[in-house]
Amino acid sequence: MGFEDIRNEKLDSYNKRNTIENNQKCIDICKKYDIRLMAMFILGLDFKGKDFKDLYSYIKRQDLKHVAVSIYTPELGIKHHYEYITDDLTHYDYLHLVCKPGYLSVRMWYFHYYVLLIRLFLKAQKDGIYDFIDYGDYIRSFIRNIFVKEKENG
Repeated sequence: MGFEDIRNEKLDSYNKRNTIENNQKCIDICKKYDIRLMAMFILGLDFKGKDFKDLYSYIKRQDLKHVAVSIYTPELGIKHHYEYITDDLTHYDYLHLVCKPGYLSVRMWYFHYYVLLIRLFLKAQKDGIYDFIDYGDYIRSFIRNIFVKEKENG
């Protein structure tokens, strides 16, 4: 399910024609009928540290087991108010920043992103999700990336 965000104003800005109240109904129905739900969220370029924490708190509070997060990536050629920081087409994979974040430096945005991913992986491991995956390798990779000097240009 493309929940995208936990705030109605963000859903409106994405033109989702949806609300967090509808997302809640979806979660409740899936839980009632024991339907596995993959909740997908977009990490906004306007995120601050608190937004990453709020998203994780929401995921934990809702007891969402399967979660995917992607980085907001405007399509090439579409006008928007963010400044592109790369023209490397391999970064248009929704896993890399291609535009400068609105409030955080690229380095700090990635720091919060990797912390969120580590927390999601630890939650998934605790919940027994994808128990065939060695989360340790992923977490070590994220930690290495947190401390690697990110170039401000992507």
